[in-house]
Amino acid sequence: SLIDKKELWGLIACHNYTQKSIDYNCRKSAQMIGQILSSGLEFRKNDEDNKVNRSHSKDLEKLAKQLMQQETVVQALTENKVTLLNIVNASGSILVFDQQEVHLGITPNERQFKQLRNWIITKNFKQMFRTDALSSVFPPALEYKDFASGMIVCALDREWNEFAVWFKAEKAHSVHWAGNPQKSLAENADGVLQISPRNSFKTWKETVLGKSQEWTAHEISSIKHLKEEIIYTLGLKARGVQELNQRLKVAYDELDTFSYTISHDLKNPLAVIRMYAQVLKRDSTSPQDRENISSKIIKVSDKMNDMIAEVLNYSKVGRHEIKFQLVDVEKMVRSIISDMRLIHYDKILNITLGNMASLYGEELMINQVFTNLIGNAIKYSKKDMPVEIHIEAKDMGDSICYSINDKGIGISTHNLLRVFDLFERVDIQNKNVEGSGVGLAIVKRIMSRHHGKIWVESILGEGSTFFILFAYPSPANLNNRNKSGDIVCQ
Repeated sequence: SLIDKKELWGLIACHNYTQKSIDYNCRKSAQMIGQILSSGLEFRKNDEDNKVNRSHSKDLEKLAKQLMQQETVVQALTENKVTLLNIVNASGSILVFDQQEVHLGITPNERQFKQLRNWIITKNFKQMFRTDALSSVFPPALEYKDFASGMIVCALDREWNEFAVWFKAEKAHSVHWAGNPQKSLAENADGVLQISPRNSFKTWKETVLGKSQEWTAHEISSIKHLKEEIIYTLGLKARGVQELNQRLKVAYDELDTFSYTISHDLKNPLAVIRMYAQVLKRDSTSPQDRENISSKIIKVSDKMNDMIAEVLNYSKVGRHEIKFQLVDVEKMVRSIISDMRLIHYDKILNITLGNMASLYGEELMINQVFTNLIGNAIKYSKKDMPVEIHIEAKDMGDSICYSINDKGIGISTHNLLRVFDLFERVDIQNKNVEGSGVGLAIVKRIMSRHHGKIWVESILGEGSTFFILFAYPSPANLNNRNKSGDIVCQ
């Protein structure tokens, strides 16, 4: 017996016209010859299979990269040099996906495949179906058995009837039997039919049609791996689409805010400019009034310019890549306080620091946060009284929470929810305080980019406390450093 992969591959048979006893040594020798030939056969077939398998594996890797790099599954699997036809030994392949039907190689025509497709959908194969004799299970396939005797179907999405199918061409092969299965019969002298001894072992040849080569284990494995890559890629792209939709929603909300800004907040300065321009057109306007009005127009124009600049600054925060690094907050805050003493030289600033902790973040952005919050605490202090501010940090275990407490004018309860809105100002008691109403909106956006939080507690007439909570970067972010050693986080 010649054995290949534990299956009978062939036989070496010897016949003798008369009874003959074969001794033990001859039988052992025949057995040894069979074992040697079987080993040689298996080695040669394995070597040939391995060469083909390595080629298929390389093509599968290329397909996986194409799936990640290109926009659609159909494009990745059918529109490149390497296609899904390259991962198996097949004469043709058809991909039915995303309401498209793409034919590669030699495949059934549109009419023929429509019948086959309906049959495949009716069968509703759960994972995979394969056959090396398609016409035996689907008789209409006899029409194209020359190039599609073998078929393997891989279901991609049963709900949407999406699948990939590969075809193998017919391989007519001959089987030589030691004797015709339809034995020659002869009538003896008694009129009884019996097998003719003269012809019963005569070699008989049978030609098998309508069959292809069998699908190998490696081919089946390649198709399964391709399905896994498709599902993995679709999962990533689905998450990407979800994130993109979320970003689009945020962008839409910001666009809505900007539209409101253009239509409302910038309308007031324009109305003032128009009014002053109408006054200037009057002939009765004195030179001194003209000079005053011109100065006011310039002042209002500058205010508009500042508001537009603030809008641009706000939009930049959302596009800026965060580079996390360890920030010495105490050193930063002391520098900010020093600058504030120069700016507000006419005020008495009593600013105290409690426990101060370093944290991870974008240094420039964190500086913006503390500058804005400390500046607001000074601006909204009580008139003709020393400015009282206390800043301290509290370690929360997985985060650090800073509080900036002041004894200023405070914020009314109904205004607390609006203080972080763009161009929202709630300084009702102090109309002379300069500002655009963008600062706290920028602070909120910076904290969001740092995966942190900001909130405020306030009592009108007694003061406010702003809290900013910074979460520690995750271990994955801590390991995601660029060449400068900064931690990069999107």
